Amino acid sequence: MVFTKLLRLLAIVLAIALLGMNLGCEKAPAEEESKPAAAAKPTIEKEARDPNRLWCNEHGVYEDECVICHPEIANKKKADAAQERDPNRLWCNEHGVYEDECVICHPEIANKKASDAKEKADDHSGHEHAPGDDHGDHEQAPAQQPAADSHGDHDHGSASGGLFCKEHNLPEAECGNCRPDALAKIPVGEGLKVRFASNESISKAGVELGTPTNSRATAQREFLGQVTFNRNQLAGITPLSDGVVIDVTKDVGQRVEAGEILATLRAPEIAEVRREFATAQAEAGLANQTLAREKDLYKREISARQDLEAAQASVAVHQSAIEEARQHLLTLGLSKEEINDVLSGNRDEPVLPLRAPIAGTIIARDATRGKAAKTDDALFEIADMSTMWFEFSVPEDQLASIVAGTKISARFDAYPGVSFDGEVQWIAAAVDPQTRVIKARAVLANPQAMLKDGLFGRATITGAASADGLSVPATAIQDVDGRPVVFRKLEDDLYETRPVEIGASDGGNVLVLAGLDASYSVVTQGSYVVKSELLKARLGAGCTDH
Repeated sequence: MVFTKLLRLLAIVLAIALLGMNLGCEKAPAEEESKPAAAAKPTIEKEARDPNRLWCNEHGVYEDECVICHPEIANKKKADAAQERDPNRLWCNEHGVYEDECVICHPEIANKKASDAKEKADDHSGHEHAPGDDHGDHEQAPAQQPAADSHGDHDHGSASGGLFCKEHNLPEAECGNCRPDALAKIPVGEGLKVRFASNESISKAGVELGTPTNSRATAQREFLGQVTFNRNQLAGITPLSDGVVIDVTKDVGQRVEAGEILATLRAPEIAEVRREFATAQAEAGLANQTLAREKDLYKREISARQDLEAAQASVAVHQSAIEEARQHLLTLGLSKEEINDVLSGNRDEPVLPLRAPIAGTIIARDATRGKAAKTDDALFEIADMSTMWFEFSVPEDQLASIVAGTKISARFDAYPGVSFDGEVQWIAAAVDPQTRVIKARAVLANPQAMLKDGLFGRATITGAASADGLSVPATAIQDVDGRPVVFRKLEDDLYETRPVEIGASDGGNVLVLAGLDASYSVVTQGSYVVKSELLKARLGAGCTDH
């Protein structure tokens, strides 16, 4: 009985031992599976490895190729690949290929390739394939769609196949918020859209709308300018000899004729010339007597011919001194009658008259009795005001409309409804580097002396052809990169920037020759607000930066 119990106990112990051995055998594979990859056999036999390069036993590659232990190697490879990319093609950072090759972001690319391959196979196939044939048609597996867009607020596909800006809900090719520089390439008649953050952001800015009106205007240019005296008809009067003013006969504002006496001076130089004349005249009389005597002696053959010739030369010298004195007085401004009076002694006081060289109006006077005047003192200024100069500025982009001989018509606020006709006579040879304008000058007729020096006005080219167009307020036009633009409303928060061709301006309105339609609703007040929104992107990155 006891023996039987011992046998049963032994059988139980053996069964437990066998069960433990089976469990140990089943656990061994699991433990091997859980071992790290470092226990894997190297991919290159030890004998074939380069002894000069370190080996990564954990991952079975050379150390300088192990991107797990050295992630900077992978980063460098990515950077080198980025430098070799074509800058003219968009890059998909998520999948590491060009956008136009990424079949994950653009499954239509994979479908098109499959379709092209199928058509090519059909073109080269000369027989039908039985169902189940390995060369038959195969259904294209759908391309994998990315779980989320990793490029920001921009889709890489749209109905038209172009990029789409989710931020402004516009195709990127039309998004002016993100691509304001694209405006330079947009022709007249097309536009670039600008979307505001909200409807309130533009309504609070005081933007007002209106529609263009049909208009017909002369294709003329208008230039601002100023009236000045005609310098070719302007004279400054200075004395030809130092002296003291003893009388003034004309005043400012009076009209004088050429040759009229304006003032008289007591000039010591007149007395000096008269003394020289008297001396020359006396010596000339003595020389004439000597000459008469020498002639008589020569006839009687008493005197030599040489003495006669010397006497003749002496007379000529003294006669020349007399004529020189007369000429001196003439150059000082004395008339022949006055010269005769001075030389004959009929006028005791050495008086020098000051005469007007041209006919005109005295516009300045600095002569007073008792004033000591020198030859560089301007005592009077006279202007012929029958014509005046109109000096104006021409922007360099309008220089082609102005040439010498161009007829202009000038208007001035001082004379409403009155125009003054003239002709361009001079255009400067250089452009002002600061203002980028060119100076020009025209001569205006001024028969009633209405035009005054310093008067501001506007000149327009006359005889220009007329043109039809749409008229908008001048405040509707903005300049962006040197191009005139108008902003058209599309939605409450969406506006379109449209380059336009403009014509003449009457100060308050501008004629638009191309780029607008009469049905458009355009910004007439506060257009600078839309322009500011358009140019905001230049302070940061645009849509195309990934």
